[in-house]
Amino acid sequence: MAFSLCSFNGSTLEDNNKLEKLEKEKASLNSELLTVTQEVEKINGEKNLLKERSKTTKEEDKIKEEIRNVLEKKSELQGNINLITEEIKTITEEARLQEQKATSLNKEIDTIKSKRNKKRTEGR
Repeated sequence: MAFSLCSFNGSTLEDNNKLEKLEKEKASLNSELLTVTQEVEKINGEKNLLKERSKTTKEEDKIKEEIRNVLEKKSELQGNINLITEEIKTITEEARLQEQKATSLNKEIDTIKSKRNKKRTEGR
């Protein structure tokens, strides 16, 4: 019987060693799982940040395109304004010349009338 008790104690000791070894392995694997889980969470956070940046970049690109379009339209309108301003200057100058011509003709008419009236007065 002593042999069987010894055998039983040896088997129990061996089982205890296996159990301890498995518990250590379990603790190690749990620690590794925790590390991997933390890395996954970190990566998911970075992934979400990149998604947000991507959305922001798309919005910024859209805004830049709108600004570019507005600037092109502004440039086009400024060109039209410059053309119209030149036309106004030309028309104003033509009107000024016509007014000078009209003034000159009126003076000429007044001179002719004055001469005619003078001749009528002298003729009487």
